[in-house]
Amino acid sequence: MLRHKNRPLAVYRDRLVIDANASALERGVRVGMPASEAKAILGSGALTQWREEPYHEAQERWLDVCADFTDTIEPITQHEALLDFSAQPHPEELIARLIEAIEAKLGCPARWGAGCCRWLAELACGLGAGDRALENPAAFVALRPIGELLAAPPEIRRRLRDLGCHRIGDLTRVPLSVLRAQFGASALNLASAAWGRGDASVRALYPPGSISGCFIFGEPPETRQAFDEGLSDLARRLGLELAQTDRSGNQLQLVFEHEDGSLTRLARRYTKPIGSPGSLWAAISMMLAKMPEKPVVAVRARLPDLSAPRATQSDLAGLPSQKASSPALAALTHLRTVFGDQAVKLASEVEEPRRTKLRRAWRKANGWTWQ
Repeated sequence: MLRHKNRPLAVYRDRLVIDANASALERGVRVGMPASEAKAILGSGALTQWREEPYHEAQERWLDVCADFTDTIEPITQHEALLDFSAQPHPEELIARLIEAIEAKLGCPARWGAGCCRWLAELACGLGAGDRALENPAAFVALRPIGELLAAPPEIRRRLRDLGCHRIGDLTRVPLSVLRAQFGASALNLASAAWGRGDASVRALYPPGSISGCFIFGEPPETRQAFDEGLSDLARRLGLELAQTDRSGNQLQLVFEHEDGSLTRLARRYTKPIGSPGSLWAAISMMLAKMPEKPVVAVRARLPDLSAPRATQSDLAGLPSQKASSPALAALTHLRTVFGDQAVKLASEVEEPRRTKLRRAWRKANGWTWQ
């Protein structure tokens, strides 16, 4: 993109345009347009086919920036992701700073959109509408063409158009019974989408192999006790999730959001694993010798690179076997390395004489000792 900053450029995949720079958009190129049509519009501009491999690193760069602002990130494609800011006390300010950070990191403009549900956020992004859909979602979608109803598949949009619904707002005047007769189980979703509503769930899929959570203070804590109560609640919830999923990690990241909208980030690596509420609370306490100087309205914690603990073999009584004892196993490994594999044997590795095995089998079968 940077090499074509002033030259019209569009990127296509599966013969459809998936992105375009400002110069291409000014010429009339639109996301979702057939690549052949975009090529005719671009003229001397560039039309590039999307390839996945060269852009893995670039994708991680901008997703890592997003991870500094929210814990719930669901990548869609390499250039798209859904972010959930519903748990943040000042989402509008965070979104504005996030866009500034992404553009500063990548050196190119970012296109974004905000909405109360997944499809509306996608529509706002495609239209370059920013957060204009947040204030009144129903009014925002009412006059949009029915073809932009992204909550429904293309086939249903075509059928709606054939039925006389040319704008999304037209659906609000269609009785639910009529929609059920025409679209069955999809009727309720269509009726909800007509008012700018829909599925608002976002899955926390990035960073992979991590766990995170947030605690929002009702008002900035003024005492260490009030501050620790919020951190303790966060440690308890995340620690229980770690214990229930049987995972642990050695890294802890804390992000504090201050009353003025700024962020403070702390990170530390520990030698012992963190895998329970107690160990997580101890790790947080070690990181925070004192409260942050600026008032805190929210704190987020993340443990990246989690792994399952090493499994240990148990005997029939449910107790760890002698082989699972790590100090003994380490000593045995050292002796065998120095003196050879046959220098030391475990009791379970000693081969019993055939006569002894036969006597034991006879006693178990007949209940008396073989003299």
